Amino acid sequence: MSFYARHFDTVEVNSTFYGQPRASVSASWVRRTPDHFEFSIKLYQKFTHPRMYRERLGRQLAAVTDPDASSAEAIAALATPTAADIDTFKRGIAPLAESGKLGALLAQFPPSFVFGDSQGNYLERLLRAFDGYSLAVELRHRSWSDQIGRAHV
Repeated sequence: MSFYARHFDTVEVNSTFYGQPRASVSASWVRRTPDHFEFSIKLYQKFTHPRMYRERLGRQLAAVTDPDASSAEAIAALATPTAADIDTFKRGIAPLAESGKLGALLAQFPPSFVFGDSQGNYLERLLRAFDGYSLAVELRHRSWSDQIGRAHV
């Protein structure tokens, strides 16, 4: 990290996509980088890629339990983001926020996240959950830009 920080003043952290950030790790980043350095943090996969998260969870559960125990309903319930998940994420990045080194939170949605009422409502709830943070949202399906274009005509 210190080598990188000597040459750049920001980094996108991708590891937080695969697992919730830990405050101890974030605090070590704060200590190992100069005051002006900034971290943009990718949101946890559970928040932006539900299908990918469900598939990974299903594989993990099947590896350690009876296949009948890893039913689709149970996996769907476990894969639904909760307020506790949001709080865990926020606690994990708190050292960055408190030090002034937190850049944007990156909400990168997959191409399968197609514009619709339920997706729009979900995005709105997610944005409210991270109110007070700088957010960058990437919507990869064309339907989002097509819808915005129609709204401005």
